[in-house]
Amino acid sequence: MDPATRANAGERPVGLPLVYHNNGRDYAAWANRGDIYFALICERFFRAAAARPPLRRPPELDIVLVHNHREPPIAQRGLEALGVRDYTRLGDPAREWSHMLKISLLLDHLEHHSRAPFVLYLDADDTLLWGDPGEALERFLEHFRCGVLFNGEKTPSPGSQVRRLPRPRDEWRPGGYSNPRNWIEIPKEDRRKLAAIEDFDRRHFRAPAPHLNAGCFIGAREAVIDVLHAVNDLSGFVASWDHTGDDQRLMREVQRLRYPEVQTDHQSLIFQALHRITARELLVDFNPNPWQVRARRLAKILRAEWRRARRRSGEVGERLADLLARGRRG
Repeated sequence: MDPATRANAGERPVGLPLVYHNNGRDYAAWANRGDIYFALICERFFRAAAARPPLRRPPELDIVLVHNHREPPIAQRGLEALGVRDYTRLGDPAREWSHMLKISLLLDHLEHHSRAPFVLYLDADDTLLWGDPGEALERFLEHFRCGVLFNGEKTPSPGSQVRRLPRPRDEWRPGGYSNPRNWIEIPKEDRRKLAAIEDFDRRHFRAPAPHLNAGCFIGAREAVIDVLHAVNDLSGFVASWDHTGDDQRLMREVQRLRYPEVQTDHQSLIFQALHRITARELLVDFNPNPWQVRARRLAKILRAEWRRARRRSGEVGERLADLLARGRRG
């Protein structure tokens, strides 16, 4: 069964997802599968975008990005390639980034500036709106009975199995990550709270993506405002994560407290998170063939390393020749 047919099989009532999110990293893996899938998706998207008729943002949907980059990140470039240029961009390049900064900027915008009854939020660095934003709103209204719908992911983050976190950078001692003193033990009580959220997720949402991911969401503006205020009210929840600036643990607890008003797109009807999913779980209309891409990536890395090595050897040769010339002159 090809991926496009598989996307419509079983209980899935719609076609392919409309937003892809390259969430999470496996830092031990030199070629993370999510990175490979996202690279393939972006390659096909931008290749086809020029031939597609421009899309329009529905006037009732505010599309919001938050970032502090001077150059447009992938989500912004994707929107403009689609022809959607009247999105909202929040953030100041002069300000240091924190995920909690996203909360305050979104609240200010939605309470004082936005007038659209619905909002679609996309992480600027690692999401791509593949399809029509109007269809995203239609799917939300037709298939979900909630005020806010979040992206779903395969594995919980932060997870209850994580036992240690790096200290804040200003408290680091020499040795970096290899120094045990640069790590903080997560209290058992905090891990129990995260485990309770994971149990909730498994009871209310099915695989493949039962765990809330805060990188994309769509919802009624007033409901989103309520959720963001509730996130602020939870300050100090699982306090061992506070110094990371993580907002997702707070969003997940808000969902647990406010379900069914807040839900997760566990079937990937609108969003699909790519972290740790298999090629069989990826909902696209092409064969991802990750091994071929991994080989291409390795070849590219090796070529770049070979060029750098040649430049370095050339520089060393030039320095040696200069030293020999000086010696002869001396």
